[in-house]
Amino acid sequence: MRFRATIFHRRKPAGFTLIELLVVIAIIAILIALLLPAIQQAREAARRTQCKSNLKQIGIALHNYHSQFKKFPPGVIDLGDPSTPAPKFDPKDPSTYKGGSNEAWVNNTSSSQHQLGGAPWSVHILPFIDQAVIYDQLDWSKSFGSYDEEGLGTSLSGVNYDLYQLNVEIYRCPSNFRNGDGEYSIDYGGCMGGGTIANDPVTQDGAAIHGTSSTANRAVFANGMLTVNSNFRFRDCKDGASSTFLVGENARFAVAGTGGAAGWPFIRWSSSIRRDDTTIMPGPLTAAVYPINTEISSSRFNHTFNTFYSEHEGGVHALLVDGSTHFVAESLSVGQFRLMGQRADGNVIDFP
Repeated sequence: MRFRATIFHRRKPAGFTLIELLVVIAIIAILIALLLPAIQQAREAARRTQCKSNLKQIGIALHNYHSQFKKFPPGVIDLGDPSTPAPKFDPKDPSTYKGGSNEAWVNNTSSSQHQLGGAPWSVHILPFIDQAVIYDQLDWSKSFGSYDEEGLGTSLSGVNYDLYQLNVEIYRCPSNFRNGDGEYSIDYGGCMGGGTIANDPVTQDGAAIHGTSSTANRAVFANGMLTVNSNFRFRDCKDGASSTFLVGENARFAVAGTGGAAGWPFIRWSSSIRRDDTTIMPGPLTAAVYPINTEISSSRFNHTFNTFYSEHEGGVHALLVDGSTHFVAESLSVGQFRLMGQRADGNVIDFP
């Protein structure tokens, strides 16, 4: 009689063992760690491309404005001391603007001049960036606010203030994450000049003009292409259109202060100049004074308008007078940077 041996096989349980699962998780984590920087770099590259495109469109708009009116728009309009006749200016016909000589505002010591400001360059070119709908709604008989004054004791109202809060996408750099969520600043400043800070007011063609020496860190330059009450033409750029700044990035317009109301000064696309005996803010204008992307002091408010600053690594985008856009590296010497902010200093820069 034969007996058949029965062999029992232990069935392997389905699924992964704990060790196998941990190995898989570790592999996935390593892959993510390898891929995430590449993804972030690709996204930042796309944001930089968009930022450069914004400046290119702004450049086209400024050139079209010049083609129509035979001059660039004023960097910002200051309506002058109440005791001095303001320059005659029809905003719907910029050819009537004389500009360039009204400097009564320089020595003004009034404590409340910030509601006397007129429209900045970024408002004047609205029809040339497909924003005529906004432009046509503005009340040109009223002044333009200087900055987001919520919480600072000044109440602005009216159609200009309502429009002031709108988002004009072309004026925003996508890399500046502080700019958004209902608070839309402008990330590009018209270049009002360059050089070192002076402590005394000088003429329109000089280095810097401001109210008092206490405002030295808030100097308003006048030797660039887009300055207070300016009306310059291509021919005024004697140093060369291919080596002179017209507009540069300034992400500090979004959040530039460490005290006072949160986020101030919050410079928007329609912000005008604000001035009194201790404070001057020129609206969406910036100057080539301090090194690119450098934090100058703990109180960044004092230097908001005196450098080019971006959230891009290694430099900023800038628009030259000839309409070309460039990524300007932080390695650019401060001396060359300052000269490129000036329209007619006599130094021709060989800019790559």
